[in-house]
Amino acid sequence: MSQTTDSVNQPKSSTNCDDAVCNPPWPYPDQFPKLLSNEIHLWSASLDVSPERIRFYESCMDSRERRRAERYSVELSRERFICARGILKELLGKYIHVEPKSISFTLGRLGKPYLPDNISSELQFNSTDTQQEALFAFCRSAEIGIDVEFLTRNVRHHEIARRKFSRREYDQYLQHPKSQQKNFFLKIWTRKEAYGKAKGFGIRYRLNSVNLVDDAGSDRLSVLDEIGVIWEIVQFSPEPDITASVVAAGTGWQIRCFRLPATNPAF
Repeated sequence: MSQTTDSVNQPKSSTNCDDAVCNPPWPYPDQFPKLLSNEIHLWSASLDVSPERIRFYESCMDSRERRRAERYSVELSRERFICARGILKELLGKYIHVEPKSISFTLGRLGKPYLPDNISSELQFNSTDTQQEALFAFCRSAEIGIDVEFLTRNVRHHEIARRKFSRREYDQYLQHPKSQQKNFFLKIWTRKEAYGKAKGFGIRYRLNSVNLVDDAGSDRLSVLDEIGVIWEIVQFSPEPDITASVVAAGTGWQIRCFRLPATNPAF
């Protein structure tokens, strides 16, 4: 499905993540930021919000989303799904200057959501959540995917790495001390998920056929896929106990990171 090549997988400049822009804590913006054509905006948000916000987010859901919410048998899981979808629409509404309630998504062939062309054919987005935290990624005119994991997650990392990692990924996994192997596994796993989400097929691909590391162990690198598209991978940590990855088509992306207030945003 994909391969890294010496010409494209050299570490890219990661000034925007190294100078604390992407290191925690992420700032609460005083006004809503403008999304430039060379930027990726990352937002983090808590899914534990007031009952009033839950009701507002529920009012933003269409019939398809309501049916999906009803399938959750655990109330907390249902509320967090509602919040994740509502916050996504809230942020999208700010970027394209429409009310969140007016936003409904079209779905790609394998279920990836997009904005309908009559609302915006340019703005691209993706979202992910784990437990009570959610992350959202936005850019213009490029496919994008994002994934997140808590480093405390219990996972059979050795077994999965052996079966699902590329040879280079697995070699780097084994080079880490055993005490660090789980954290390294989760970092690479978020890359696998974000890459699949960016390409529109989630994890429904041969994971061990795609190599998403370079020899330097970089947190920012580019890979060339099987049809010649270059994808940039950026690893980051919105909180000390969380690892995440964002993947977007193209290179040279400037990353800006923000935290959404749990109460009504000032903007």
